[in-house]
Amino acid sequence: MKVTDTLEFPDMQEILEKAHNIDDVWTALIAWFSEDPNNLEKIACANKLIEFNNMRNSDLVIKLDQDVREIKDVLRGISRRYGHTITVTRRQKALIGVIAKMVILIQRGEKRGTNVFSSLESLKDFIGIRIVAQTGKKDTPKSQQMAYDIMNEVLRFLVVDKKNTLSTVTQDRTVRELDGILIPKESGVLDVFRDNVKDYFYYAKPNGYQCLHAVPMGPDQQTVEIQVRTQEAEVRAEYAEATSHEAHRLLRYEDFEIPVDLSRVDIEGVTLVEFEGETSVPSGTIYDRVGLVSSVDPLNLLR
Repeated sequence: MKVTDTLEFPDMQEILEKAHNIDDVWTALIAWFSEDPNNLEKIACANKLIEFNNMRNSDLVIKLDQDVREIKDVLRGISRRYGHTITVTRRQKALIGVIAKMVILIQRGEKRGTNVFSSLESLKDFIGIRIVAQTGKKDTPKSQQMAYDIMNEVLRFLVVDKKNTLSTVTQDRTVRELDGILIPKESGVLDVFRDNVKDYFYYAKPNGYQCLHAVPMGPDQQTVEIQVRTQEAEVRAEYAEATSHEAHRLLRYEDFEIPVDLSRVDIEGVTLVEFEGETSVPSGTIYDRVGLVSSVDPLNLLR
């Protein structure tokens, strides 16, 4: 896969077919990017993959579980006030999401005259916490305000109580009218956090993606992405595309696609899923956007 005039990415079909488990995929990717020590662009990609691979099995996961418990305590008041359940889970960026995001950032950086090392510096959302307000199938102004209240309260807790710092974010601030998607009349992010939160509810992506994103950094300099969604936004982002027949043959990340015939992939603990309804999500299973499922650990595959 050609990324720039001088940088290519490996054949994901070949790597996935040879792998027996997700660890094999990570090892193969790191080895491919590391094979030529004189190719600084590939070495930059290898370094980022090594950094993320080390995070997969580090004490950070234990710390993240503690963060999740503390954040749940913070959110109990909001849950009672709105009368809706809030789910809080730790998440790990899908491997296809890592690869796709690397490609996107590198290509964007090339247009701006930025080298690969600098371009990849903004890839900080490998480990995160996802918060979903279970507000029902269709969004309302109240359900979206609940999402804003959640993000504002979580950031207040992380900054004041946990001594996190917040980075300034850049975002396409285009207000769109999208069929069937509710756009709030104004952003509900507090002014003090307005430059630190990507507000995809008010500035929805052209594909209909809506969510709130922020990346706080703890005293240990470790970044963890916070995502906040309503139930409708969660279903739209995670499951809608995965119901299509074509999704079984494409690795997808936002509008980025890598053609892969998943019927030829045999990774331990992973099976292809046949969907029966547009948003059919049987309980106890964890789906990703390529139609893969793990019934044990949501952090062990491409998620």
